Amino acid sequence: MAALAGCQPERPKEHPGDAEPLPPAPPAAAQAGPAAPAAAKASAETVQLPAPAHPADTEPVEPVWRVVNSPARRVLQVHRYVGTIGGQPATAELQWYHPDSIMGSFYLHQTGPAYRLEGIRQKPGPIVLTVDAADYDVIGQWHLQSRPGTAVLNARWRDGHRQRTVALRESYVGAVRYGVRTSFYSADSAGSILQDFLTLPFPTSVHPRLRPLLNPGPQARIQLMNEAREDLCDATNRLSVLLNDFGLFSYRLAFESRQTDGHGGRKDDQTSFLFDLVSGRPLAVESQLRPSYELPLRRLLAKQLPADAKENLCLAYITHDDPTLAELPDIDMCLTATGLEATYGAAQVCGPQTLHVSYRELRPLVRPGTPLARMLAARGL
Repeated sequence: MAALAGCQPERPKEHPGDAEPLPPAPPAAAQAGPAAPAAAKASAETVQLPAPAHPADTEPVEPVWRVVNSPARRVLQVHRYVGTIGGQPATAELQWYHPDSIMGSFYLHQTGPAYRLEGIRQKPGPIVLTVDAADYDVIGQWHLQSRPGTAVLNARWRDGHRQRTVALRESYVGAVRYGVRTSFYSADSAGSILQDFLTLPFPTSVHPRLRPLLNPGPQARIQLMNEAREDLCDATNRLSVLLNDFGLFSYRLAFESRQTDGHGGRKDDQTSFLFDLVSGRPLAVESQLRPSYELPLRRLLAKQLPADAKENLCLAYITHDDPTLAELPDIDMCLTATGLEATYGAAQVCGPQTLHVSYRELRPLVRPGTPLARMLAARGL
């Protein structure tokens, strides 16, 4: 996808050769250690950041980028639970700024898709969470029988006349206990950027190699935001954790920018990161697959396309002339709780397009002895 003038430049793509492919490099500034406490004042403050590059024939004007004090600066609390749902092994995650505004997700280890949870405000009475799948079809509600934030999470999943028991306990075995901090920087008419950062409430609970990557300090956060922003753009860099289980941690940064100079330009991009929690090493998704994965993966991806893909402006380019072979993704490939996701660029009117391959389908392509193979074996897949 071509970069828009005045917005963030295009991120370079990986081109794996004969050697094992390298993972996408974690944000460089995140590797720096925490800065002095003075850089993390809670009140609104002014931060002088380096000016972006200007053409040689114009007079550079350095905008003053400042931290904007707002509710978005609070840390999103994230709690992870494991146990059974309807008698099947499952993992759930609930997150909130305040316990009366809960969102989350869950998945069954061996079957089914990932589900979303969203709280319904009702007072008095127990907390109720609606359940919906990837297609946003509502499939019942969780009626909580315990308070969020306690060590045990019990609920009844009611879907019409069907009821299932939810019996979970808070646990971070083989996972990361994390939160999400959101920072907002503005330079008036020059633009703004809102960016999410991981934060670790207990940094010593993860491998030493991962602490600076998953818990950047104040100065590192400023550096990362400076690298992401450009003049005349309002931008967001939102973070979502995709997999936090069985010794693997995967998250995605979704970047979006819109020009503020009246031209209406827009850019969407994303980058995902994968870590082995046992060794503390970043991983490339390709390194978890057999060397001959490309052709069979293209067949699996083509199977996920709808029958009318050739007539769909947003999807036709993925297969070109052969409907049985999809192109490998040109934006991103990542691991989620339930499978592999491949994201493709498309016309601006469409936005990125994503295909999903379940782990049961992907299993024959997984390289033995890898962290991914370890996870699938532990899940009985």
